[in-house]
Amino acid sequence: IRMAPTQHFKTVFWSQKQPEQTLPDFQTGFSVLHQKLGQSRVENEEMISFFKDRIAIEEIYANKLTDQGKINYKSAGFGRDEGAGLFKCFSQLKETSRRLGEQRRTAASTVTSEVLVPLQDFHEEYKRVISNSKLAIDSMLKQFDGLVKDTEKSRSIYHRKCKEADKAEDPSLKITAPKAVTEEYKKAEEKPSSPLPDANGSVTTGLPNIQLGNQVMPQPEFDSLIRRMRQEITLRDYKVPILGTYKNTSTGEDIAIWLQQNLAQCKDSPAMADV
Repeated sequence: IRMAPTQHFKTVFWSQKQPEQTLPDFQTGFSVLHQKLGQSRVENEEMISFFKDRIAIEEIYANKLTDQGKINYKSAGFGRDEGAGLFKCFSQLKETSRRLGEQRRTAASTVTSEVLVPLQDFHEEYKRVISNSKLAIDSMLKQFDGLVKDTEKSRSIYHRKCKEADKAEDPSLKITAPKAVTEEYKKAEEKPSSPLPDANGSVTTGLPNIQLGNQVMPQPEFDSLIRRMRQEITLRDYKVPILGTYKNTSTGEDIAIWLQQNLAQCKDSPAMADV
């Protein structure tokens, strides 16, 4: 027997994200919720109408019974009776009708004060709260939709500018770059430079040195390190909520792990303790 999947609020109330959409449809669940709240409002109105009718019926019944208990005796009938048994019995019937009328009037008053009025007060407060909350949520959802559109627009502009920058890049720079770097090295060798101590305390001259943390590295060694990082650190797609997916990207965590594994000074660094 195949068991039904467990249902959760987030997968039942909110609409599921469609493949062509970047976010779930929050409006659908919100609309369903307020449809049910609107149904409750109508149900409250039905009960109020029912109790009003019931009170009106009770009052009519009370008036009829009270009036029946107040009818006068006819002069040709019980008005001439001297108080025999039948007269007393009829008088008792009239009194019973009068008392029942008073009881029904009391019941109508009790239903009005104990049921109808509190229900009407609750209904008015309910309508006010539901209306205000719906307006507030509608406003927030509209603001959210606007921010999502702005984010999508910014992301589109960002990707477009990246493509334009890649296309605008002069290919000749990539070809002549090694030559230009070599010429810079030659110029640096020809010019005297201030000696800088390396990690071991020795003094080197020639090409400019690079300060990397607490270690001084010659320029060629630093360039070699960068080339190794580009070759060995994995490039992958990195997904960021709302902003989208960045392709061919290395995360800071990937770079930190590589440095810890390949540079001795990074292994015992407090900054790398949690990597």
